[in-house]
Amino acid sequence: MARGLLYECFSGISGDMHIGALIDLGVPHEYFCQELDRLHLGSEFQLTAKRGSKMGITGTHASVVVDTSNEPEHRHLPTILNTVSYTHLRAHETEAEVVCRLLLEKK
Repeated sequence: MARGLLYECFSGISGDMHIGALIDLGVPHEYFCQELDRLHLGSEFQLTAKRGSKMGITGTHASVVVDTSNEPEHRHLPTILNTVSYTHLRAHETEAEVVCRLLLEKK
């Protein structure tokens, strides 16, 4: 018999809340780590999970710690647009997209 999980997230749910809930339901932390290893991101991030309690509510607090030491320097839109050619994409632009692009390019 297939099993399912239904969330009633009337005000949303974050990824760390979702992972914490799944770990509380019995999904092993190691399983998440194995699946994330399939992304081949090396040591760019680490998934941590620990039990916690806040205002009488207990659960697992999952967290993704990102290694920012190799993060590229911040670039602004004009720099990116000068680096990348969008001519092959512009052939498929709708009229609304052309208007938006022209408004954004206007100085």
